[in-house]
Amino acid sequence: MMKRLAILLLLPAAASAQQYNYFSPGCALSGTASSQIVNLATGVCIIGNLPVTNLNGGTSASTTTFWRGDGTWATPAGSGAAGSNGQVQVNNAGAFAGYSNLAWDPINTILSLGTSSGTTNGTINIGGGGTAVGTLVSAGQLTVQGQPLLLTDLNGAGISVAGTAGAGIAQGSFVTLEAGAIGPSASEGAGGAITLLAGTGNDTQAGGNVTLQGGPGYSTDGPAGVAILAGGTGNSQSPSGGIDFQAGMMLSGYVTNFGNWMINAPSGGTALTTVGASGSPAIAFVSGNSTTIQTADVTIQRIGSIANVVYSGPSLNLWDTSNNNVAAIQESGGQTEFWQNTAAQNWTQVAYFGNSNGFVMTGATGGDQGAGTINATALFVNGAPVSVTTGSFTGTFVGFTPTNPTTTVTYTVAGNMVTLLIQPATATSANTQFQMIGLPAAVTPTNTYYGPVTYYMEDNSVGSASSFRVDNTGVLTFERCNTNLTTGNLFCNYNNWTNSGTKGIMNPISLTYALQ
Repeated sequence: MMKRLAILLLLPAAASAQQYNYFSPGCALSGTASSQIVNLATGVCIIGNLPVTNLNGGTSASTTTFWRGDGTWATPAGSGAAGSNGQVQVNNAGAFAGYSNLAWDPINTILSLGTSSGTTNGTINIGGGGTAVGTLVSAGQLTVQGQPLLLTDLNGAGISVAGTAGAGIAQGSFVTLEAGAIGPSASEGAGGAITLLAGTGNDTQAGGNVTLQGGPGYSTDGPAGVAILAGGTGNSQSPSGGIDFQAGMMLSGYVTNFGNWMINAPSGGTALTTVGASGSPAIAFVSGNSTTIQTADVTIQRIGSIANVVYSGPSLNLWDTSNNNVAAIQESGGQTEFWQNTAAQNWTQVAYFGNSNGFVMTGATGGDQGAGTINATALFVNGAPVSVTTGSFTGTFVGFTPTNPTTTVTYTVAGNMVTLLIQPATATSANTQFQMIGLPAAVTPTNTYYGPVTYYMEDNSVGSASSFRVDNTGVLTFERCNTNLTTGNLFCNYNNWTNSGTKGIMNPISLTYALQ
């Protein structure tokens, strides 16, 4: 009996160990006991994160990767900057890439295009393609084909368009500003123009300047370059173009010349023509008052000429108010010539400065004898002829022993008056007379002339005074003077010199007398 009870007690325990499928829907869980669905969109009871170790075991999972659809962890395409600092990022096969020849400087706001060494230029295609409008090709040349290109300086630093320097004996590259040409048909419009326009001024500041300047010379002795202004070249049917020097308003405008301008005459026509407004000069050449000797303000040069011949285009023409060419000044054959046009191109040379610096009159034979008249006969001052002659001669003193001394005498003849400057000379007296001979005809008077008393004479080794007379034979006689102490009269006589001791002229003396 007891054994059966024990078996019965064990039966329920064996029955409760049986496992059954159990399903309780709710929250985000739905479905059946054998097929459950977790709704992530509406489920409010789903919390926490799915551990990355549950996704491919977490292999390659990091802060820079994402879970890709193919069940792997991968880095996003194009993430992160490539290259060095400042290099602009571009798409390279789906990833960012940086290049050393395309960089941005954020501090100085500079975009660099090309290699840092400057040996290779960058290329900008505006409009696409290497031949598009406004292409900067690899050679560094900017080509604008029919479209306006504006280079605008916004901060006053200036805009420079410069070619590259030559190496060795190679010439530096040139920069050409070329306007558009007309079409092939003669009925089409004229060629385009090039305007160099500087900045506009305001109420207090002047407008900017336009400067055409040749390149500087070498630092030691190389000459500077030349700024060339050339008109357009004509053809066999039309003349070549000219050069206009035009100020904004000719009443107040000006053309300024600094340094060396050279305007070469063409094969035909006029080299330079300037027209000013009424009451204003056509052109003004202003000197810088240079201290350099022989610095010319204006130079007019003729290449090849023959003296005493007037040319159809003299170097400098003078016109009257009726537009007649009335006079001309020209350099010809090494001399400066003055010409006058009387009528119908009848040119007459009136004067010239000769090769020996003499001023020669070739026209007038008498003319106006007013103040300062110079004609073929003489120089007239207030109607009286004036001529000035200078020279010198050796004068010989007479009345000495053992020989007669000599001295140098310079003279000036101005009209009718002669002035002699006699240098000192003394010697031993041999008689009671004192004369000087050797006067040339230019200073010999027509009649005997008596002159006033002069001093600085010497008689018997003592200072003395003397008057003089000069006659028509060229003899100058000194007359020694004595004073009468009773009457106070001065008595001078040619035979009054001591016949012993030293006599002569102690200091230079000047004597003046008339020729007639």
